[in-house]
Amino acid sequence: MEIYRSDEKKTNVSIKDGIIYKKFASDNCELFLKEKKFLEQLKNFVGFPDYLGCTGSTLVLKYYEKGTLLDYPGCINKDKTHEAVVKNLLEMNSIENNSLKDTAFFCYLKLYLSRFRDLFLSGPKKTKVKRTRYFLNKLIMYFTFAFFSILILFSYLLLRNSNITGNVYHGDLHLNNIVLDDNCYPIIIDFENAKSIPGLLIDYCYFSQIYSARYKKNYGSVHSFESAYCSSLTLRDKISLMLHQAGFKFAIWFNPRFK
Repeated sequence: MEIYRSDEKKTNVSIKDGIIYKKFASDNCELFLKEKKFLEQLKNFVGFPDYLGCTGSTLVLKYYEKGTLLDYPGCINKDKTHEAVVKNLLEMNSIENNSLKDTAFFCYLKLYLSRFRDLFLSGPKKTKVKRTRYFLNKLIMYFTFAFFSILILFSYLLLRNSNITGNVYHGDLHLNNIVLDDNCYPIIIDFENAKSIPGLLIDYCYFSQIYSARYKKNYGSVHSFESAYCSSLTLRDKISLMLHQAGFKFAIWFNPRFK
């Protein structure tokens, strides 16, 4: 049996006989209920974990031996895998019906800036920067908050009558939260940060920019989204998508850990 503990000590994860047992700490009941809710809603969709049930505060899931997109890139077709992840994301957004009109701008902005901060100040595992560079990143990040907040406000206003806002928000769609099944098909995991808020574009842009940095190719284009979405975007939607990409692109470009 292998046992892992998350950095924040929110969960203990044990693996036995091809099954994952994810036990939540007693003071994290809310996270347990949130993840359980989304796993139950997604259990019949391809591209999401096989949810086997729960016992107490422990979730029981199928274990995928090939590992994550970050650990095991050799078997994948990079273009098709990116498109498959985006299609999974679109399927995830079909499980609920929420409107951006019912989401306050500052709530939406908070979600965006949390991902922006993450890309500015963190990075892939086993990469580090000197403390002076970290504080420089932090300083530049705070100086640029206002500028990118204005871009997101403009984008938010354009999106209020759009169909591409989605209905839910994963909240942590990095390469370690996408595992590969036996056929190297991507499976989205870890719904602790998920919310019933239309955050599809934030998830898409965040994942696509990390994926692009990993494979040194632009996977976050309007065309990539249209291909998975199976429909052309309006001019307003295209502008909104590019504005969402702008902050994440800048953060990854400025952060040496993504080099």
